[in-house]
Amino acid sequence: MIGFDIDKVAELINLPEDHVIGPMVATGKKVKDAWPKPGKLPLSELVIENNF
Repeated sequence: MIGFDIDKVAELINLPEDHVIGPMVATGKKVKDAWPKPGKLPLSELVIENNF
């Protein structure tokens, strides 16, 4: 995940000084549908199965 304040998260979770935050993944249940992602191609244009 990008776009989060690494220092603030470290403060909130009381991260020890000799530790760092690596990749962060958001989890949970949706409350509404996700926003459309501009420029995202449909899988049918990206995935080829069983032939070329």
